[in-house]
Amino acid sequence: MPTATTTPAAGSSGAAPANTAKQAPQPAPFRVGTQRTLNQDGWVQSTTFTSTSAAAQLPIYNPSPNAFLSGIWLQSQGAVSGQSTNSVVFNADGPFSVYSSISFNDTQGKPIILLDGYELMLVNKFGGYFNVGDPRSTANSYFTTGTGSTAGSWQFWLFIPLQIVDRDAIGSLVNKNAASPFQLTITVASGSTNFSSSSAGGCVYGAVAPSTNSVTVTSTVYEMGWWQPKSADASGQPLSQNPPAPGTTQYWLKNSYNAASGNNQIQLQGGLGYSIRNIVFENYGVSTVTRSNGETEFPDPCEILYKGTILWYPSKATWNELMARDYGLFGNGYSSATAGLFDSTAVPVVNPAINVLEAGIKVLCFCKDFDNTPGAELRRGYLVTQQGDQFQLIGSFGAACTLTEIVNYIASPSGNPAQLRSSM
Repeated sequence: MPTATTTPAAGSSGAAPANTAKQAPQPAPFRVGTQRTLNQDGWVQSTTFTSTSAAAQLPIYNPSPNAFLSGIWLQSQGAVSGQSTNSVVFNADGPFSVYSSISFNDTQGKPIILLDGYELMLVNKFGGYFNVGDPRSTANSYFTTGTGSTAGSWQFWLFIPLQIVDRDAIGSLVNKNAASPFQLTITVASGSTNFSSSSAGGCVYGAVAPSTNSVTVTSTVYEMGWWQPKSADASGQPLSQNPPAPGTTQYWLKNSYNAASGNNQIQLQGGLGYSIRNIVFENYGVSTVTRSNGETEFPDPCEILYKGTILWYPSKATWNELMARDYGLFGNGYSSATAGLFDSTAVPVVNPAINVLEAGIKVLCFCKDFDNTPGAELRRGYLVTQQGDQFQLIGSFGAACTLTEIVNYIASPSGNPAQLRSSM
């Protein structure tokens, strides 16, 4: 039986028409079309505090519109002159504790970062933003102790991080509306706190303060960001106009818990419902309010339980060793079991130790999935949580303590954690 054939219509070749439409080229990554910016727009504040001065909130700083804001640098200088009779020492938290509150708020006034000065130092040291994170170790930082006329003076820089990863600038905040600005509020601690003769945590000076009982604190702010990319480069390649996952915001906020002497099962609250990038535990004793005491009384071993599964269960010495390796904290040598191990084993300290562990501080890091360095991240290793998750710290405290959980968590624009993950 003959096979039926179809005769092409007149003017047709019989072949399927070719798709001649060109696909639009994909935009190049955001970092291809932008450059880093650094701006100092005149916000410089000086405060003189004495042993009787009250806490002082500095004027609110509103970052100048600069397309995208990646972070804020805070330079702090403490100037002492005419000191002659005392051998001045800093407290273990000093002089960073000169700031009792540093708050960076969104355009609605909601805190994105809310810490004190020492806690912000911990974020700089352990947050995974710098290859060398210890603000005490930089070439321009100084902490003058002893009997000289300027003893008690200091200079340091702290970074307020908004951007998460420099490689693609994710987390940088859109900063284009002068009518609805971000807000940075800084409070200088009271003079009675700064000059207290007690060794309690939070004082700038320990048992011996400058004999003048007067320090001029100068705070200077610099803002870092990215300029707005052009629509295309010189060859016509389109350029991404925003960092990945626009609207992504990282937070550094804290919760405190009262731990009784003996066994405790503490339900951790910070960041639940979001992707957790980093947790810094800060432990102070109650009867002796120091981190040195908090280190001694910290549980050994300590168990972190997540949704019924043991996530972390190290001895105290092992946790300290892993932190030292993660963050390259090998400074000051180990002449004995304690010397050089921590920033302080007793308070006050004569000279702040650098590139060493912080007494009473334990870090649980989820931001090193690319290699073994915190901050080398493709954002695939975050702890993705839900509201109401069981997340507990379990262990026996040697005495009553105050445990603060400083949590770095990430809010993605649609609540989908997959948006945060790098494809690179």
